Amino acid sequence: MTLGSGMLAELVERYLPDVDPAQVFALSANPSDLFNHGPGPKLQAAFGTGVAETAVRTLSEDEQAAASDVLQLLKAQKALIDSEADDVALKQLETSSWEILNELAERTDAIGDAVLQWKMFAENRLMGQYDITTITGREIPNAMLTDLLALIHHSPSEECESNRQAAAAVMRERLPSHVREEFDELLDDAYKIDRLGDERSLYGILVGAGHCRRALLEVGRRVLSPVGRIS
Repeated sequence: MTLGSGMLAELVERYLPDVDPAQVFALSANPSDLFNHGPGPKLQAAFGTGVAETAVRTLSEDEQAAASDVLQLLKAQKALIDSEADDVALKQLETSSWEILNELAERTDAIGDAVLQWKMFAENRLMGQYDITTITGREIPNAMLTDLLALIHHSPSEECESNRQAAAAVMRERLPSHVREEFDELLDDAYKIDRLGDERSLYGILVGAGHCRRALLEVGRRVLSPVGRIS
């Protein structure tokens, strides 16, 4: 939540106390804008899969062949992950997934540059709550690999945006006519700036806390190494 969405929620609550604040916050959700300011567009530009204006570029024949080979490799690994139920086998796949991601990040072409930028962010990000007891991406490489494929093939959901606009229109109609203009202004403001709050969480808090977790685990490993082991 940002100041914009908070003010929007206060306005709605004043006249529509029965409305859940979560419904109001959803009106300013802008996932496509958040995607466009992250590592996704650079990945899509490297693989030639971009739909966002910042991600579209024409690949040479060699680049197309390289991108196709890498995508086949990632999809094959993802298929193994999805088909495996045995915990021991999944643990082995974690190792091979990490090796694949490292090899891609070490490439000297556009794919390597884009994957490296994404990996530096994703591997140290907490995969959930703002708590250092939550594992980071580097601890579950299978999830990282799945996330990488999702970013490469991400496309904005027109249905999601049309549903957001329809929900906003319904809520606007329920408000008294004399506050609808204020509702429009607050919604427009929240829609434009809520990404900043999401970025703070996704690229700031979760990554910073992930680095703290990694440091604390290393301290614990060094302290306990003579007498025990951290799993």
